[in-house]
Amino acid sequence: MIMNGLLITVLIKGHRTYKKSSFYIIVWQHITCDQLTQLIQFIVAVPITYAGAPIYGQTWWLYGFSLFDTIAYNAKRKEFNTYGV
Repeated sequence: MIMNGLLITVLIKGHRTYKKSSFYIIVWQHITCDQLTQLIQFIVAVPITYAGAPIYGQTWWLYGFSLFDTIAYNAKRKEFNTYGV
């Protein structure tokens, strides 16, 4: 999260320079997917790990949150495969 924060700071300060490059769009997509994945981990995995029990009650909450985690993961994976990174 700290590295993403530093990268966001650099991209905001140098947006006039970097905006002309396709790298700028790829990095923003990567940051967005990474932050979404980390957010879902803090919402789902961390509380369940500390509680040691299913704290959300109904499993459809977990399916909903996990859907966003899957979308973020697949978007990041597709980005790497598309651009050959």
